[in-house]
Amino acid sequence: MNTNLFITAHSGASKTQPNSMEYLRQACLAEPDIIEIDVRKTLDDKVVLSHNPSLDGSPLPIAGLTYGQLLLYDPGLLLLESALTLCFEHGIRVNLDIKEVGAIPCVCAIIAAWDCTSQVIFTGCKEGEIGLIHQLLPLAKVLYNADSWDKGSYPTYSSYALAMVEAAGQADAFALNINCEYVQEELFTLARKKFLPIFVWTVETRALMRKMIDFGAASLTTKDIPLLKEELAYLEAKLSEH
Repeated sequence: MNTNLFITAHSGASKTQPNSMEYLRQACLAEPDIIEIDVRKTLDDKVVLSHNPSLDGSPLPIAGLTYGQLLLYDPGLLLLESALTLCFEHGIRVNLDIKEVGAIPCVCAIIAAWDCTSQVIFTGCKEGEIGLIHQLLPLAKVLYNADSWDKGSYPTYSSYALAMVEAAGQADAFALNINCEYVQEELFTLARKKFLPIFVWTVETRALMRKMIDFGAASLTTKDIPLLKEELAYLEAKLSEH
């Protein structure tokens, strides 16, 4: 059991608009360890917060328009620098969920200029993205995003878990990032042998939180930060009784 895990706020926590200033402010008030944001690059090499490749009503994707043009469709579209400023003011790390490989050089340039590599982690990455980020930021903590468990590709859970742990290790990933839907205890058994932390997303129920904590997750991503904090406090109190 790991009750010292990182609490990561999922974009849109506290019933806010994902990647919005309202989300960031509410998430900071909830005081998680890490705040997740989705990042993309504009035509003029600005890094903005957006999960989707296009904005509502926009004739072109984000990558095909300048930041100024994009503001016509979403005046609240945030730059990465604004998100970093707010989160760092509150002493909270940032999870940069890379939504397109083309954004990586611009994102890494900002992180290097701010000298804040130790305050961010990168997710949404496979081998190629991890290699590129490590070229640009050698000390960056980059997580390997696990595949979905497709029984056509991985006939048994054992074969799936082993493949994911080995892939993360070969890519020199800091940790394995995986959907809670594909988590079984066997994965943690294999990962511990390789000293590979496991970050789990997105965990919303008390029962699932407790299960992932019992397994030994290094981080849980959730939209319900107060519930996770409550569960961790309860489990810590129970442990102190023994």
